[in-house]
Amino acid sequence: MEKRYLDYIDDVVSRIDTDSQTKNKIKQSLTEHIEALIEKHGSLAYNKLDPVEKVAWEFSENLQLQDRKEYSYPWPRRYPVWRRVSQKKIFNIPLYHITDGYNPETGEFEIARGIFAFGPVALGVFTAGGIALGVFSFAGISAGVLLALGGLSLSALASLGGAAVAGLFAAGGMAVSFGLSIGGFAVGHIAIGGEVFGEYIYKTTTGEGNAVEWFRNYLPYFVKFFQ
Repeated sequence: MEKRYLDYIDDVVSRIDTDSQTKNKIKQSLTEHIEALIEKHGSLAYNKLDPVEKVAWEFSENLQLQDRKEYSYPWPRRYPVWRRVSQKKIFNIPLYHITDGYNPETGEFEIARGIFAFGPVALGVFTAGGIALGVFSFAGISAGVLLALGGLSLSALASLGGAAVAGLFAAGGMAVSFGLSIGGFAVGHIAIGGEVFGEYIYKTTTGEGNAVEWFRNYLPYFVKFFQ
């Protein structure tokens, strides 16, 4: 069977909240259905398939799964369950993992783990969610190696957020870094903002400070922004 049909089956099954044994039966049923379509319609069989969402919903309805494991789900349910895990892996890590925080196979809270990870809690390279940890991270609470964006953001290199802490560059309502900080309250080697603390400072409210001299010596292009 062609890969596109196998992907279709996997996509349908991933949206159904049930145990592994039942999922295998669903896979078998879909396989037989698709094989019959191929025999009847040949190369046009794929166009005869119903949308993935519709098929997943119908299986969920037929299996009467609405009340199963409800106690394990920490917020109002909806069908199909919002969950995708890539079959392709890099260094044994899924290429992508997207979840709403519920794993229908275990009935427990799930953390998104992947190169691209998206969920209430996400770990990976490119991450987004309520709490996210990655190389590049975007979340309410965000920790990134190179870049973090969020309400509270922490990064070894650059952070932007309501409260931002970083090694090199931080910008936000409160910004703290060992390099350049820009914010309402800024602490850094170079600090620019309303309330500032650092070796080189610039107060945006009064125009006072010696940071202009630092920029004139090292980054003269940016001096015009202080005028």
